[in-house]
Amino acid sequence: MEKGNLMEAERLILQSLHYDTHDFETTVASLNDLATLSCKKQRYSEAERLYRQILIIYESTLGANHSRTATILCNLAMILEIRGDHAIAETMLRRCLKIKVQVLGEHHPDIANILYKLSYILKVQKKLSKAEVFAKRALINNQNALVSDDVHKVIYKHNLDDIRKLKKSRRELFFCVSVEYNVHRTK
Repeated sequence: MEKGNLMEAERLILQSLHYDTHDFETTVASLNDLATLSCKKQRYSEAERLYRQILIIYESTLGANHSRTATILCNLAMILEIRGDHAIAETMLRRCLKIKVQVLGEHHPDIANILYKLSYILKVQKKLSKAEVFAKRALINNQNALVSDDVHKVIYKHNLDDIRKLKKSRRELFFCVSVEYNVHRTK
């Protein structure tokens, strides 16, 4: 989308928010559109603020364990991950996963995607054993889903392989440091 089109879209969305309406769905849709535009413009602080507003609206109108609440938690987690706030992003994704599994069931295709995102955030935090568990679950979930997706299967498999390589290199590094320490110690 061109810059001029983004600016015009933002203007129209902001204009629609000024209408006096008590329809929370319309308000949330406009806020969500603004958050999406903010992401495209790389205005992540603004996107975070908008997603947090949506989260408050959904939790108060639909409930804390609603599927839409979980979707916003996931969106917010991705913004926080981009901004480097991995610990809070992890917490939000775990909450999102819990809600989505309750609402959609373990084998829904959306679950594999959330598991993948969670494994990625854990990998970034160097929590490789935990990341591997979620990466395996994402791959298995994708294979067992009602509609298996080969593209995502490749992505999930690559993520799992990457985590295993990182774990192996950490073990090798630890072994090398340990051997070097013992060699110096015996001299």
